[in-house]
Amino acid sequence: MRDSEIKRLHEEIKQSKVETEVFNYKAVKDDPIDSKLATLVNNYPLEIRSRLKFERESQGVYRYHRRRVFMKIEGENVVIRVGGGYMSMDEFVQVYCGTEDLQTRQNLKEYVRE
Repeated sequence: MRDSEIKRLHEEIKQSKVETEVFNYKAVKDDPIDSKLATLVNNYPLEIRSRLKFERESQGVYRYHRRRVFMKIEGENVVIRVGGGYMSMDEFVQVYCGTEDLQTRQNLKEYVRE
């Protein structure tokens, strides 16, 4: 039984290493937008990072799942064109990666405790 538990733990460790390697965004050299995007994406937790699969088409133009998105640098931040305006990466993650539900649940838990 102990040997099977050790084997299972080794498999979990291998799997976690694979997931970490798979979801590292690599920027195109000499593209400031892509470099900033890589830094942002790679700083998110793995569960969110795995949903941020941007594919670069050209400078400032990316494919996000089936949607084409446009990005630019505004000050120190990357902003993403949505509708008639722009949103920050954090706002984009909340809307398109389901973290808004997560945040709502956390806020609800804090409200219930009070």
